[in-house]
Amino acid sequence: MKRVLVLAAVVVLAATMMQTAAVGRPARWAVCGEWRQVPVPDPTAIGDLRDVAVVSPYEAWAVGELGAEEPTGSLVLHWTGMRWEQVAFPKVAFLNAVTVVSPTEVWVVGSRAAGMGAQSHPFAARWLGGRWESVPIGAPIRGWLDDVTAVPGMRQLWAVGTLLGSGKALSLHWTGRAWQRVPTNLDRGASLNGVVAFRDTVWAVGSSAGERMLSLRWNGEGWHRIPAPRGYASATDGLAPDRLWAVGGALSDRPGYSRPAVFRWNGERWHRAWVGDAHGNLNDVVVPAPGVVWGVGSRSSKAPYQPLIVRLRSHGWHSSTIRGAEGWLWGIDGTPNNLWMTHAYMVDPHGSEPAYFDTYHRC
Repeated sequence: MKRVLVLAAVVVLAATMMQTAAVGRPARWAVCGEWRQVPVPDPTAIGDLRDVAVVSPYEAWAVGELGAEEPTGSLVLHWTGMRWEQVAFPKVAFLNAVTVVSPTEVWVVGSRAAGMGAQSHPFAARWLGGRWESVPIGAPIRGWLDDVTAVPGMRQLWAVGTLLGSGKALSLHWTGRAWQRVPTNLDRGASLNGVVAFRDTVWAVGSSAGERMLSLRWNGEGWHRIPAPRGYASATDGLAPDRLWAVGGALSDRPGYSRPAVFRWNGERWHRAWVGDAHGNLNDVVVPAPGVVWGVGSRSSKAPYQPLIVRLRSHGWHSSTIRGAEGWLWGIDGTPNNLWMTHAYMVDPHGSEPAYFDTYHRC
């Protein structure tokens, strides 16, 4: 999962908003409980919107990349309460994740390339209340970062990804002053896709060469691998280190196809459950409150794709899609009454590359 919200501040701000007239609230959100499409500044722009992080009931950030088969630059959108606004950003950065430390400090991670076809290098940047600035990650290495999370109550971060060449998982720790690379001691063929941090513990998830979900736990001194079921994980989130959720998929009995899957850590072991009634996978998960879990991804392992939304209810998992929409959902974040998700779709429904993007909101 890509964010840490200051929940107390959000609750206070939400209460203040409720006490006042709904000044500036778009009329299309007069009815809550449904997903509503929210356009981006340029609906004709070609690109891919990978992740979203919610700051407050009236502010959010979304990141991705511009271009289709060959990305041409980074994409950063800022929700100001009424509309999405595109924010200038270095063109050499392709962004995969965003997290919120405070209303005035936001971080993004991804990869930096020197030019067309160049080898990628992990990239990180931060917003300090007025402008974006790139932050060096130390000695040059090849690879990319897939996720970033903030440590609650601290000016520290963790970021994870993949190293090129060695084919090993990448782990970085922001100490408040600099990025430090932290060894994962994993074999080749491992990648880390999601990370969530707590005060004294960090969890990271991904995939391994053995077709088992990769699960690592940081105990303050080093990473330790935790046994996990067959499958792979794209993201993780939770409200406590002993109550976690991860989403992704696992190979089905049909060769070449995967099924959407959720993984639950109960404090002792991981449990896997299938969700949905079709092939596909899940890309992101958010746990905004106890007993509330949302996951997003796509139905079908081959084009045409359909957006997939899964939600944990008292009687189990409920899956749905967006009526009339194609493509897939990349990111989700927010509170129970203020959720955002990012959506990408193709001009040709039978194609394989994203072409257009937009967002959806639910109050």
